[in-house]
Formats: sequence, C-alpha cells, structure tokens
Amino acid sequence: MKDRKTVEYNKGKISRIALVFSCPGQLEQIHDKLVFGKTGCNLELLLKELKRRDFIKEDFEDRYDFTITNSHKKVHYKSWNNRTEPLLSEVKTAENIERLINELEDAEIIICFGKRPKTALEICEKNLKAKVLYSRHLGLQSLNQIYLKKGISNRTEERVKIVAQELIEQYQSK
Repeated sequence: MKDRKTVEYNKGKISRIALVFSCPGQLEQIHDKLVFGKTGCNLELLLKELKRRDFIKEDFEDRYDFTITNSHKKVHYKSWNNRTEPLLSEVKTAENIERLINELEDAEIIICFGKRPKTALEICEKNLKAKVLYSRHLGLQSLNQIYLKKGISNRTEERVKIVAQELIEQYQSK
C-alpha cells in the first residue's frame, strides 16, 4: 500500500457538474482514485439515473468523467489514523477552502454528499458561480436509512432513485 496522506482531486472532462465527498479512505489510498468501492458503485448508479432523467445532458463513460473532490484531501480510515472523517476545523481552514474554490471554479452544478462537504461548500458557495446541491452520503450506512416498502427487490437501486429525485427537486427549487 502506498504511504500517502492525500489523494488528489479528479478533473473530469465534464466540468459543468462537480461532485464533492468527505475525504479519501483506505481504498482511495490504495488505488489512488477518489470514490472507490461501494460508494463509487452507488455513485455510478446515481449518475446513470440522473442521465436517464435528463438532469445530466452529457454522455459519459463513468464517474471519472466528472470533476470529483473531497471536503478535505487528507486520507482517513480507522486502522491508519483512527478517524473516518476530517475534523470540522480541518475542513474550514482558509487553505482548504481556497483549494476547494480553485478545484470547483468551472462547475455550474456542485453536488455535495454528506455533512463535511456541506459545511465546506456553505463557506465556499459565495465565491462560486455554481448551484450547490446537498445530498446524503452514498455509502450503504447512509442509503440504508431511506425507508422503503417491503417487497422491493433491488433496494440500493431504489434508494439511489430517491436520492436522484431529491437532487432534481432541489435543483428546480433554486
């Protein structure tokens, strides 16, 4: 495994839409790519659903066609530094906020996934031209909190569809 303390952002070919997550974890550190693992799979489902609903106009191959960053670029996971999230004080530093503004300056729509990205973007928002949308994190722990009626077979896909609908409604109300 690489002994890296950060994983840099992904400048995708589709800069109109940017995606902001909390921080890189162990899989991101190992693979040197953002939003890896199950959260990445759920992001792929969400992007396809947003495309199906015509929210995303551009054709894309996968999530790495979009700009992806984190509210903080330092890697966090329990067995390495005993945390899975950055401290709010780390997210709010002037240096970190400036980094985010620079990484997101071309975006027209920014989707934040989770509490840390929301905190960071509430600070950045006045310096960006984008509409900022807020969503729950796409990890299973967060998605599984969405209540579904019994009898639904693919529960994760149904929950992702609900997240897509919430994002579209939020965008239309701004």
